[in-house]
Amino acid sequence: MAEASEVLAAFGARVAELRRARGMSQADLASASGVDRVSISRVERGL
Repeated sequence: MAEASEVLAAFGARVAELRRARGMSQADLASASGVDRVSISRVERGL
């Protein structure tokens, strides 16, 4: 079974991939999802 850190890293990479595919900045995604940009950055880094 994958460790939590591996799952978070994979999830974050996928979030970043999808965000970029849609031409969105982290700020755009943050605004659309109702969280701050720093939170998006942390998710994308698997933190």
